[in-house]
Amino acid sequence: MGLANGSLTFFRLFYNENVEYSLADATELLKEYSFDRFYDSSKPLNYGFVPLGYPEVSDFDSAELLFDNTFIFTVRIDEKKISKKFFDIKFEEMKNDFLKQNNKEYLSKSDKDFIKNALTNKMHSQAYPATTLVEVIWEIDNKEIFISSLTNKTFESVVHLFRAAFEVNLFRDSLMETVKRKISEPYKIDDLKNVAPTGF
Repeated sequence: MGLANGSLTFFRLFYNENVEYSLADATELLKEYSFDRFYDSSKPLNYGFVPLGYPEVSDFDSAELLFDNTFIFTVRIDEKKISKKFFDIKFEEMKNDFLKQNNKEYLSKSDKDFIKNALTNKMHSQAYPATTLVEVIWEIDNKEIFISSLTNKTFESVVHLFRAAFEVNLFRDSLMETVKRKISEPYKIDDLKNVAPTGF
């Protein structure tokens, strides 16, 4: 999916802030919020910016980034998922071991919480993540961003990264927002949304 595979399926997001970034500024912000910089193996979810063509192109200094006033790069999202049934089995095993090792007949709530947290951290640290690479096309002149995937996790990750790095708040595209941008008096669309149905 995306540019690397020749797909033209992208999803449009937009923002209202007036921002302008030079190539040098954008490159520094992408490096500051890069995947490698924030990666933590103990976390179930990691995400950050990587260059287009990643992993063959591994750093922003050597990557092509700007094309005719359009920035193109990628967001990498790694998510570790734990099977609930497997977790429940291991949790029971650890509870039994804890009782034997500490000569206890029952577990307190704090004991159970301790075991559950220890097991969660252990399983997250040992699990392999599912990796998603989301290509981003940022047309600054039009205040538009196109992304190659639009799951809830993808949307939340991209929104958080753009807010933190570039100080813009991204929104999903909708028919109403598209019409508002195309007409000369966009407030009329808001008026239409507030019109109550007339009774007959």
